[in-house]
Amino acid sequence: MRTVDTPAESHPGWLGRLQRDVRLFLRLAGMTLGYATAGRRIRKAYRDAQSSGAVYWVDEPHPADRDR
Repeated sequence: MRTVDTPAESHPGWLGRLQRDVRLFLRLAGMTLGYATAGRRIRKAYRDAQSSGAVYWVDEPHPADRDR
């Protein structure tokens, strides 16, 4: 598993720690954006299936996602 936790010698001084913290923040922000985007698509597909009376299967791709 990849991690941002590395030995202290690789981040000497405050600038190294700042760079590490910025990379961590960007990684967490990217993960949060990814989860929000995927969650929105899943909720929309579920609402569409629910309104048409169909069963929503999570493991089947949504028609809008097949075009990607």
